[in-house]
Amino acid sequence: MNKWLKGLKNTLSKNQMVEIDRRPEIRERIRGYVVGVSDEFVILQHLNDEMFLDGYDVMPVSNITRYRVLDDNDHFADRALKVRGQTPRHQLHIDLRDVHTLFESIAESFPLITIHREIIDPSVCNIGKLHKTTEKTVVLDEINPSAVWNGQYRYHFKAITRISFGGCYETALWLVNCHESGDKKEIAKALKADKPYAKMSH
Repeated sequence: MNKWLKGLKNTLSKNQMVEIDRRPEIRERIRGYVVGVSDEFVILQHLNDEMFLDGYDVMPVSNITRYRVLDDNDHFADRALKVRGQTPRHQLHIDLRDVHTLFESIAESFPLITIHREIIDPSVCNIGKLHKTTEKTVVLDEINPSAVWNGQYRYHFKAITRISFGGCYETALWLVNCHESGDKKEIAKALKADKPYAKMSH
């Protein structure tokens, strides 16, 4: 078992903000609230640079090298979120038993999933709808930065260092794609998902 896992579980029960370091090859630190933990994965509700909670990041426990709790003496973010009325959402219903159930349960509630392969290329991510998983890979129906479908692509689980979903960028892509497709039912769903982010922009 990863030596940090017990401590991360404790931060979940105490609602403490954390900053997570991962393998030396992965330079980006992730900040936010732990909202789900298993022996395989940790879900963090992501804190962005503008001091808003912005979607979720799932990381393999095996990649985590250390973490620290960001209390009031370290960071004002927790107080800023309280003033803004933002609190972590713990009931996501994401199944963390294995990578297959992880992708499938994310796809049930969130239309777009972002895959990061930070060791291969930290500057690139891939976004799309889940098409299927196989024994060793995941296949996405990808959407490009113009919010247009761009074909199917396959990625090996071993290369994936982080999975993101439910964030402002993914939601905006989905909203634009639905709007331009003219599907009224999907537009209504996208507008509902985008509502919290629309409020943030005012």
